[in-house]
Amino acid sequence: MLISHSFRAAKINQPSVCTIGTFDGVHVGHQHLINLAVKTAHKQHMQAVVITFFPHPRPMMKNLKGTYLTLPEEKTAHIAALGVDHLVILPFTRQTMNTTAQDFIEWMIDRCNLASLWVGYDFAFGKGREGSAEFLQAQGQLRGFEVQVFGPVYAEGEPVSSSRIRAALARGDMREVNVCLGRQFSLYAARASATAFFVHEDRALPAPGRYEVRVQGQPNVAVIHAHAPQHLSFEQPVDDLDGRDVVVRFVG
Repeated sequence: MLISHSFRAAKINQPSVCTIGTFDGVHVGHQHLINLAVKTAHKQHMQAVVITFFPHPRPMMKNLKGTYLTLPEEKTAHIAALGVDHLVILPFTRQTMNTTAQDFIEWMIDRCNLASLWVGYDFAFGKGREGSAEFLQAQGQLRGFEVQVFGPVYAEGEPVSSSRIRAALARGDMREVNVCLGRQFSLYAARASATAFFVHEDRALPAPGRYEVRVQGQPNVAVIHAHAPQHLSFEQPVDDLDGRDVVVRFVG
């Protein structure tokens, strides 16, 4: 998978199926959308392109500090595993926030060779969120690209969303988190000692409590402390891995 960090760097010569979104968590709804876009693109001998943003637009628009279900390198790995050909990670700045939806479309046409644009039902982009599904469909008719708008994916009778996952994390409900992700919630942790580790300050974590986990594939129990939520304590020592981060998976 090729990765670009601006539209200027992303010159795609073949026609493409593009999907655009924040994709925080790359949950089962995101996976469904991207999987279908990839299969359709490859069936029609086109490139499958995902366009996403970092930092997360919503906290920045509200002048808040946000945490992430997936940090950039994690999100990149999950998207690559879906067979995407090209990932465009756009820095979300004040300038990005004030860019019109029309300018985004022009860049996708020029730099991504846009033939088909796929978006979720609740996604909008551009200044004032003017790039709604209705706007995109009208632009597609004018500019000659197809637009596909996808409804929510349901799990256990409720729509899957990043907000639902965050709410489940806040309750410590790892079973629901894992159902919505379609995989075990996982993160990287850096060693402080054999039983104490640190997690990146921008990484979303479950509520304080004790959790059944697997660390580097081995069963363990992680404790998240209310007074220091980015610190993980493990009940069993973790083997020394020469200073490397460990992968922690929450069983749920």
